[in-house]
Amino acid sequence: MKKNTKSTKDSPNFPPNAHEEASNHAEPNSKYLHYEDLAMKTAMQYFGEEILPFLGIKGTISMAVPTESVRLEMKQMFEDYNYIMEGPTLAHFEFQSRDEGIPGLKRFRVYEAYTSVQFNMEVVTYVVYSGNVINPVTSFTEGINTYQIIPVLLNNKNADRIIAESLAKSDVGRGLSKEELVALSLTPLMGGTLTQKERIESSFRIIQKQREASGIVHSEMHKLQAILYAFANKFLKAEDLTYLKGVISLTLLGQMLREDAIAESEERQSMLFKKMKADDRIADYHKGMEDRDYLHTLYEEYGLM
Repeated sequence: MKKNTKSTKDSPNFPPNAHEEASNHAEPNSKYLHYEDLAMKTAMQYFGEEILPFLGIKGTISMAVPTESVRLEMKQMFEDYNYIMEGPTLAHFEFQSRDEGIPGLKRFRVYEAYTSVQFNMEVVTYVVYSGNVINPVTSFTEGINTYQIIPVLLNNKNADRIIAESLAKSDVGRGLSKEELVALSLTPLMGGTLTQKERIESSFRIIQKQREASGIVHSEMHKLQAILYAFANKFLKAEDLTYLKGVISLTLLGQMLREDAIAESEERQSMLFKKMKADDRIADYHKGMEDRDYLHTLYEEYGLM
């Protein structure tokens, strides 16, 4: 999801969010950042395939597109999710834990303008708000132009009730339907009194427990958990996000991310071996297998990072 990277001194001073705070305070860990990237990609795919209909958004997605817009001044702006819809129209999704008012809308307008130029397409922005937002500002007029977004609100649904009912079923070994599991993955956007940490952790654990009771295949389970992880990155404070990472490591999502990372690592090592064999550098390859720092240097040298 969104990360604001300051590359020049005149970069826009966008309001911080929980994900940025977590990124700024978290201990650097390239291995975990790789896992996080895999989780975000999984969440983006599943959000487009399964979550949009639940939110009442009509249309068929043709493809997902990059969410990083790069300007000539080397400023980088990361939108949450972008999808090309049949039509074609580019649907741009933002996730907000608070109503930023007109300053937020101006920021979305900037994203729209650059994305429209980049892809030469009409762009429509949907802003998905968490349950504590009731009546967000959705439009403003400046000069001769009026800009507006489409708000997506789930605060009429009660996260506390959905979690309690799902937990009661799960505790007696009853399987949850796909619709019930999708609802669990969206509890961070709903109304209720539970904190975001409580909602996300409870939903993670219920979905994990459903791996045997439900008829939903495991690949669907880890996609649902990936959606929750994406919301955690967006909405949780740094210390709560750190705690949740420990919970995730014991779930289907954690297992999937480790397996994907292992498979990718093996494929990359195989590619490196072939390239270095062709260069008659087998001795250097074996040295890299014993020295992680040197292996990293070889990956960079052969363009495999």
